[in-house]
Amino acid sequence: MNLEKSLILNKYFLALFGFDGFPDFKQQLEKQREGFDSSGHSFYADTIIGLEGLKIPQSEILRYDHTIKEYVERLCKNRRDNITFKYFQYIAVLFTEIFLERYFNNRKEFLADLNLFVDSRNQEIGGQSAKFTHFTEADLKKLAFWMATGSGKTLIMHINYWQFLKYKQEKLDNIILITPNEGMSNQHYREMQKSGVPCRLYTGDTGSLSLYQDEVLIIDLYKIKLPEEKKGKRVTVETEYFAGKNLVLIDEGHKGQTSEEQKWKITREEIGKDGFIFEYSATFGQVIGPFDTELLNEYSKAIIFDYSYKYFYNDGYGKDFYVYNLSERSFQEKSRDLILTANLLSFYEQILLYESNKESLREYNIEKPLWAFIGSKVSGAGINSDILKVVEFLKSIIDNKKLLKENIDKILGGKSGLIDPQGDDIFKNRFERIRQNGFRIEDIYQRIFNATSGVLAIYELKSVEGELGLKIGEGEYFGCINIGDVSSFKKLLTEKEIEVKPDNISQSLFNKVNDFDSNVNILIGAKKFIEGWDSWRVCSMALINMGKGEGPQIIQLFGRGVRLKGRNLSLKRSEEKKFGVKSLETLNIFGLNADYINRFLDAIGKEEVEYEEIQLDLRFVDEKKWERLYVLNTPKDFDFSREFLKLEKDDDILNKIRVDIRPKVGLAHGLEVTTADAEENPVSLEDKYLELLNWDDIYLETLNYKVSREYGNLGINRDNLPDIVKSNCYGLYALPEQVIPEEFADLSRLQEIVIIILKNYLDRFYNFKLRKSESRELKPVYLVKDHENLSYVREGGTIKIPKKEKDEIKKIRQLLKEGEKLYKEDIEEIPTIHFDRHLYTPLVAYGKEKDYPTVPPRLNKGETKFIKMLREYLKTNKDTFKDEKILLLRNISRRGVGFFQTSGYYPDFIMWRKKKDKQRIIFIDPKGIKICGGNFNDDKIQLYNHLKEVEKNIKKPRITLDSFILSESEYKDVKKQYNAESQKDFEDRHILFTDDKQMCQKLLTRS
Repeated sequence: MNLEKSLILNKYFLALFGFDGFPDFKQQLEKQREGFDSSGHSFYADTIIGLEGLKIPQSEILRYDHTIKEYVERLCKNRRDNITFKYFQYIAVLFTEIFLERYFNNRKEFLADLNLFVDSRNQEIGGQSAKFTHFTEADLKKLAFWMATGSGKTLIMHINYWQFLKYKQEKLDNIILITPNEGMSNQHYREMQKSGVPCRLYTGDTGSLSLYQDEVLIIDLYKIKLPEEKKGKRVTVETEYFAGKNLVLIDEGHKGQTSEEQKWKITREEIGKDGFIFEYSATFGQVIGPFDTELLNEYSKAIIFDYSYKYFYNDGYGKDFYVYNLSERSFQEKSRDLILTANLLSFYEQILLYESNKESLREYNIEKPLWAFIGSKVSGAGINSDILKVVEFLKSIIDNKKLLKENIDKILGGKSGLIDPQGDDIFKNRFERIRQNGFRIEDIYQRIFNATSGVLAIYELKSVEGELGLKIGEGEYFGCINIGDVSSFKKLLTEKEIEVKPDNISQSLFNKVNDFDSNVNILIGAKKFIEGWDSWRVCSMALINMGKGEGPQIIQLFGRGVRLKGRNLSLKRSEEKKFGVKSLETLNIFGLNADYINRFLDAIGKEEVEYEEIQLDLRFVDEKKWERLYVLNTPKDFDFSREFLKLEKDDDILNKIRVDIRPKVGLAHGLEVTTADAEENPVSLEDKYLELLNWDDIYLETLNYKVSREYGNLGINRDNLPDIVKSNCYGLYALPEQVIPEEFADLSRLQEIVIIILKNYLDRFYNFKLRKSESRELKPVYLVKDHENLSYVREGGTIKIPKKEKDEIKKIRQLLKEGEKLYKEDIEEIPTIHFDRHLYTPLVAYGKEKDYPTVPPRLNKGETKFIKMLREYLKTNKDTFKDEKILLLRNISRRGVGFFQTSGYYPDFIMWRKKKDKQRIIFIDPKGIKICGGNFNDDKIQLYNHLKEVEKNIKKPRITLDSFILSESEYKDVKKQYNAESQKDFEDRHILFTDDKQMCQKLLTRS
């Protein structure tokens, strides 16, 4: 179970207001006005007291509401600002107020009530492992808030501080705010001062540890030392110093990396063990996985409120965003430069829109755009430095205007070579302003680099630690590199013959980035901007090598990029398009191997639904009809590993290989994620380049792959490998520059491609030989009740309905009570199909409006269409088939009758045509054939030929075998892909089309 579904404390509080999930509560409050009415009640409270399922007395709700009003007024007075709570901020504070009152004033009854709720929820959960455990008093000593960056966690924290002081019954020994780093500590110090929360920064001296009553000590994690830790260069304080009853506030306490995570966990447990903890994070979902049972249990009982990023975005808060992420490989530099050039164009367009409409944009609180580059690694061996890659890119386009102009022309001319799923260039509808008005290359240089010509100059700012400035010639600084280890990075620059000069006069560029007159347009760093730095300027962002390991950091970084003040400080993006507001309220992210951002967006874009499980009994249909039906079976003692093979060149096998190394770009707009490919460009490898490769290394790599795949019975001769690759019989899809070396260093990239081809060939060759052997071993056996394809009849089926659809659940339960109807006709409400030729009934079918999860899985659209067509055809042609039995059975994937053991192909249906003692067994698979890549030699299509070999080997003349693909793709859509002259080309290869009204007639005639 994932974290979102496991939030039992949060579910308890939602239930107090009569809701099963947050979306239902949200729907009631999100359209209400912010603030308070003339009677002093918030507009939210006015709605809440009228809720039908409210389990808290109205008078108590109004009392809580009055207290929240006092907190808000206190914030407004101290911060000298007119603060009004958004609905989600109000709920977070309201839940906390209720929790703390019950925790301090009525703890035993509160604990008992929580556990009664746990028991009631557990009754609805099937598996024992998924059930919630009871709360203990220790579980109640921690509250956590899962809230998106930009949703107001800081203000919630300040109110939580006041709430706790209001209810606490004993004197506290310490109040401590633990942050991830020094920058974040400084930010919290400034914010607490604004809110009037007494606070002090830990500075390393003992005086900063002497706190006044209710004063907050702000300290970053790495300045806290566990007793057993004796090493460390930083000025630290031991956890033993904080012994006693503490209130501990923790901001972003999860890093996701094992060593750091363990340090966080031990430290917070040690300091908070005798007190109380509040924790705040935007990334709980990224660091607490379904198998982290200890953390999952801890936080399921601690997270009182969930307003994670998907809620934040769908409510219209924060910037809109586009993501273009190139999954980078070592042979894709040109694609990399195109992606970064597109990033430059998007940033340039935002600067144009901002400077052209500066006055009109004031009411939207939009600030001057900023372009941020963030890498995972500052230093490393040569090209392994992400920051170095950025500098090299900037240097290349600054020193070579022609190169930049050529790349821009490719992008604007629709010739980037990167194609979206619709077949269009991925930048087709971007850069509207530039396309309409054109551009001057000198203007790009002036607006972004503060000069029209010159070469890149890099300076080390001696007055501040960790900063380098970028400028062109004698122009003003346009960029700032802010990193920790300047000396190591300088060495890398020197190795690349890039000079770093000293600047003994200029002050910090980074500290002035947020100034309204700042000339810094580009900020470069390694994770620097994740924590402890606030800016509303970021509109374009380049992420480099931010993978799963940086998951939590990249989400925090993403959250900072999408933060938006909004019109009237609403935090919301505007729906207006004038003055380029829409563009300037959009964050453009261009990634190089920053794969985690797309996985994150894909994950949060999927709605998490809680289901009610309803049992669905399946019944056999007239068992006598299917007595003595044969199925194919591989003997249990079949062991292919005992047969010795020698790797040889086989053109037929090579023809089936498709290797695609073209650049892949992950695309996202909002929470919609897709993937774009490059244009279709099959290429050949030239012998003159292949001769230059190290074939001994290639041979060794091939042997290692053989071992990893457990092809122990396959012999490989080194001398055969060049012939296989030089044949060019395989399909290699690549950009020309990927396979044509321009310098000696490019040969290693070509060698990598050759190894990919050979690995593919090894798999294909081995699988082909396996199928040959398998076809000799397959034997017909009688179908019996305990066959895997009939397991669902024995075990029973289920259908899962979202719990919120109460009327639907009631309706389906009533239908199932009616009994026999389900086994005699189609039921549209589920929907099901009754087909008396199928060995069991009912089959859960495809329904456009209903896509509930079922066991066995519901039929897809093509499968449903096939059964309905076959049922109707047999019904209207009874006389034609009166002397034979035609029976059908759904073939279960991975458990039913399969072919090609290693690739595992399981056609969707098995059909029998039984006439007297003769049987024809036909395997039928409705599918979209576009995925077969226009290749009639695809194994799935060629199954009918393979079955002829099997038929010869079983030596039972009364049994014949066949197979058909039923194409859901229309003929007109695939004929070009398959280079077909007529529909007959498909039918001759046992491919029929489901949009052909004569499909069933052709199927039964040909079979």
